[in-house]
Order: sequence, then C-alpha cells, then structure tokens
Amino acid sequence: FIPSWDTFLEAQWKKASEKWPNVILTIYPHSFDYNEDGNPYLSITEDRLSFRPVIDSGEYLYEAKYKPYEGDEYGEHVYWFAAGFAFGRSDIFMRVPYDRFIAYTGEELAMAVRFHCAGATLVAPPRYSLFHYYGREDQPKVWDNDPLWDQIQSASKDRLYKLFDGDPLEGYGVLDLKKLQEYKKIAKVKYDADTDTFIFPRKRTTTTTKPAKKAVIKKAGK
Repeated sequence: FIPSWDTFLEAQWKKASEKWPNVILTIYPHSFDYNEDGNPYLSITEDRLSFRPVIDSGEYLYEAKYKPYEGDEYGEHVYWFAAGFAFGRSDIFMRVPYDRFIAYTGEELAMAVRFHCAGATLVAPPRYSLFHYYGREDQPKVWDNDPLWDQIQSASKDRLYKLFDGDPLEGYGVLDLKKLQEYKKIAKVKYDADTDTFIFPRKRTTTTTKPAKKAVIKKAGK
C-alpha cells in the first residue's frame, strides 16, 4: 500500500461519487516483485489489466487484456468486478454478499452483474494505491491441491448460467431483472432457448465488414 492509502482512497471515492452514484472503486492492482537481493520493486506499466465478460472459446467466461486507461480525473466506469481490490460503502456490499456456491470461476463476473443490478457503479480509479505480488510460484494453489476442483468449477459455471437466467438463487441472484437485461446488452450476452446455450460474440480478428463469428458454450450438464 502507498502511505496514507486509506485517506487517498476515500478522496478518490468522493471524487468519483461526484459523477456516479453508489460508487465501488475496483481494479486489478499493478504488481510488485523481488530482485535478486530479495528487495521488493514495483512492476509498473502504463497499461492496466482489464477483463470484459465475453467468451472466446468454450473454456473462458471472460477475456483478459492490458489496455490504456480511458477515464478522466473521476475514474473510468467499468463493468467488471476485481475481487482483489474493492472500496466503497459497506451498505452496498451488504446488499450484494458473496455467493459461497460460486468458487473462483465466474465469481467476479457474478459480482459485476449483481452490483450492476443493485444500482452500484463500478469505477476504476485514475491512480493506484496498492500493489500485489502475483508471483508465488512456490506457494500451493487450491486448483492444484483440491481433487474436487473440476467438479467445484463445473458447479460454479452452472450457477452462473442460472444467474443470467434471472434465477433468484436463494438471495444471491439479481435485484432488478430489467438491469440484468441492460447488463446483457452491455456485455452482448444472448441466450438461445432452442439450443439451450448462451451466445457470446467472438472478438473480430480481421478488418473486413463481415459479421463476427459466434462462439457458443453449452450449459454445464447439457
């Protein structure tokens, strides 16, 4: 964390709140690492790690890429929740609690959808206040150690699809179905009832004017 990170974040939140309602500051922190002497150093780049809710293959629920900052002094309105950093009023977090039945896969996308439907505004702040050690190659990871990990992830994906169906999910669903449809348009998510699939646009890879191909992923268990 930078010195006085708490007052710094509060000031950023207040500034963003001048432009948007119910602000939650959220972004993937830049990284830090250790040099050969064991001293930490910051790995700062101008671009930011950003996720967007699309499916480019049958394996991913989002696309990750580095991109330039596109906001202003107030921040950048985004539609993705970064679980590693979120700062806002506690009441909105109480209205959108974590769903313990979604583990890792789909977690951030589910929270982004639910926050949007609860009237929150996700904002990437213009400046960083914390940094994260993404290395840890020698540290154990749950996806390597849990023999049931594949089953847990399959169940998480199935629950995410139910969320997009508008299922209340015992209080972990969306609060506003109209806003759910709004988010689907923003994320360009479509559902085909005939084939029981969600259809996400495939990213255009050429400069031609032909329509982009569609990538289709079936619901878990189908």
